[in-house]
Amino acid sequence: MTDPYGAPPPGPYGPPGPYGSPPYGPYGPPPSGPHGPQVDSEPLARPDDVDTGFWLWLVATTMMVIGYVVDLATLPVKNASVVVYGVSGIFLFVVASVVVTLLFLLRSGYRFARTLLTGGGAATIVYALTNLFGVDRPTVAAFVFAVSAVIAVVCVAGGIYLLHRKDAHAYFTR
Repeated sequence: MTDPYGAPPPGPYGPPGPYGSPPYGPYGPPPSGPHGPQVDSEPLARPDDVDTGFWLWLVATTMMVIGYVVDLATLPVKNASVVVYGVSGIFLFVVASVVVTLLFLLRSGYRFARTLLTGGGAATIVYALTNLFGVDRPTVAAFVFAVSAVIAVVCVAGGIYLLHRKDAHAYFTR
């Protein structure tokens, strides 16, 4: 039945309230629970696993940079010009900057940063192990690369493990 003055018909819970009435009608807002919004929930404190994983990844990034610079400086490249070393340095800077940026996003609770670092970490482990056993280097360079690669692989594996534990998993909500 319509009102002759154009007012909308009453809804199933009675007529619409006047301006300024609660938007949920006489029954109040929906209950908050596991399926509803959590209004008064505080942000989770960053777990120790996330902090430890962050520092492990930072050490691993530093070690991989050292290993790359040692390889760049000691491996003989035929007809290498300054441009080759410049482009390699820029590439190293860009990759290291992206990793560090992802680390800070990870520390802030972004799940996609953990996902990207996990995939990059798996690739880093494969890269380091294949270059550890597959490339001939001078003795000192081989020792420096081996130490930096082993430390980096252990730190990356530990960081990946810590960032996927239960407490850390609950922290990544963004």
